[in-house]
Amino acid sequence: MPWREDEKTRRRALSFRQFAMVLGVLAVAGAVLVLLGTRIAEELEALTGAPTDNQQWEMAQVEVEALVLSEAVKSVELGLASDLGEVRKRFDVFYSRIAATQTRRARTQDATVGEAVAALGRIRTSLDRLVPLIDGPDADLRARLGELRGAIDRLRVEVRAVALAYVRFFAQQSDVDRKVLADLIRETSLVGAAFFVFLSLSLMVLVRLFQLSIDRARALTESADRFQKTISASLDAIVVADDAGIVLDVNPAAEQMFGYSRNAFVGSSLVSLVTPARLREPHQVGFARFVATGRRKSGETGRLVTTARRSDGTEFPVELSLGASVRGEHRIVIGFVRDISDRVRIERELTSARDEALAAARARSDLLAFMSHEMRTPLNGVLAILDLLRETPLDTRQKDYIDTAMRSGEILLHLIADALDVTRLQSGLPMLRREVFDLGAMIEEVAAINRPAAATKGDGLVVASDLPVVGFVGDRNRLRQILMNLVGNAIKFTRDGTIRIE
Repeated sequence: MPWREDEKTRRRALSFRQFAMVLGVLAVAGAVLVLLGTRIAEELEALTGAPTDNQQWEMAQVEVEALVLSEAVKSVELGLASDLGEVRKRFDVFYSRIAATQTRRARTQDATVGEAVAALGRIRTSLDRLVPLIDGPDADLRARLGELRGAIDRLRVEVRAVALAYVRFFAQQSDVDRKVLADLIRETSLVGAAFFVFLSLSLMVLVRLFQLSIDRARALTESADRFQKTISASLDAIVVADDAGIVLDVNPAAEQMFGYSRNAFVGSSLVSLVTPARLREPHQVGFARFVATGRRKSGETGRLVTTARRSDGTEFPVELSLGASVRGEHRIVIGFVRDISDRVRIERELTSARDEALAAARARSDLLAFMSHEMRTPLNGVLAILDLLRETPLDTRQKDYIDTAMRSGEILLHLIADALDVTRLQSGLPMLRREVFDLGAMIEEVAAINRPAAATKGDGLVVASDLPVVGFVGDRNRLRQILMNLVGNAIKFTRDGTIRIE
């Protein structure tokens, strides 16, 4: 923030010497590392580029080709093979191996293997003498196979001597290379150890110097760092502006809340940037009053609930609290802004839920009133008419019909009474009554009510004669409702049969 610029300048001055020392140490370290790296790279390149393995393989192949040629000549000589073409092919391969090896050895010009190079020359000369025989007629070649095999065997001895000479040479070269590499590793280790000691001492000095600079700067930085950390960690947006309303600094929460970067904030008018156009004038007046008096309005110092605007133009409710600080001759205004969109949304949802609950309560009251008056009153009238009708002269069948109708009406009346039980409706739990009743009579009643429906489907409804006659304790209406459902389902899925209750 602006009031921390002088402090930062002092801290930069204090750390300049330390930085210069570190830079010098790094320069020395870099030079040493470059030197060591160059030497190691050169040695590795020399080692990886050595043709020792290829040369040893080449000499081994020369020996193998000499042996193969000797065996080919022997096979034809003993009659195991008759094709002289194989002999000529093996000779050509052996000749080409000797020629290539002699050419490469002559190009390397190794003084330590001069005898081996001379031996290769003698082998080449001997092969040149055998070329006319190899390229001559088959009859001559067959006649002189013994001579050819003897010459090849003598050349094998020469080839073996050359191979051994090169093996000794390669072994000596490997010893020299290993010694050079060992010397380089020892030298690198010594330099590395010295460099490590130097770096350790330099680090100790730098740590001490750094600790001294921290001790001198701690008194100046603790307050500013604590304030900065508090602002940065705040979940509320914090905006610092001068007495003209120009933004000096903001915290990350303000950037996230309003959608502007810190660079867009700094130097801009706070009211113009985050306030809707319709509210800018009253906010400008209120800001000027706060700068002059420390109050937004006469006697008002609390939080202000207002509307703010994001960078994309969307508006949202905020809670604003202002504070002031003096820097020199100017006043600094610190604004704490909290997005209360969630709180406003929750308040609206609670209000809506309350209104819906009140509407549901009114609807339930209307339903209960309707059931109490509009349904129960006509049902009572029907039961009364049936009771009067039962007192008139009727035959037995008509009396049974009236009794069944009255029992059905009474069941329906009980169900309506249960629905009107407000306590049960509010708790959501069924209320069971405990009363003594005759189970057999209740079953006969259920059967009587359902017999007309069973008769329409050709079913007979029979009640067992051995039902218990003792009294039962429980909710008679609930049990009767269950039996009604069971018997009704039996009638529904039975035709021209008999339904038995037992």
